[in-house]
Amino acid sequence: MTEGVPQWEDLKCVCGNEMFTEQWKIRMHPLQGISRQKGPDMCPRCKRTVNPAQLKNILEKKQELANAKRVIKEAEEEESKAVGKKAG
Repeated sequence: MTEGVPQWEDLKCVCGNEMFTEQWKIRMHPLQGISRQKGPDMCPRCKRTVNPAQLKNILEKKQELANAKRVIKEAEEEESKAVGKKAG
């Protein structure tokens, strides 16, 4: 697999669930008949309505945090190597 190519990642509800259900509003007009209007997605586990844009932002922030932790760990490893060379 090519590194740097974005991969699909499942968005999760704040409760950790990865599955969502669609909600529909059914409307009726005396002259135009019945129509369906899509409502918000809902987590069937915790019953929260979800905003996919907010879930995407949360995922991006978690990825940024993981990258920052990785950079800090690499810097700490380099620092410990440098200190070890000076002592030796």
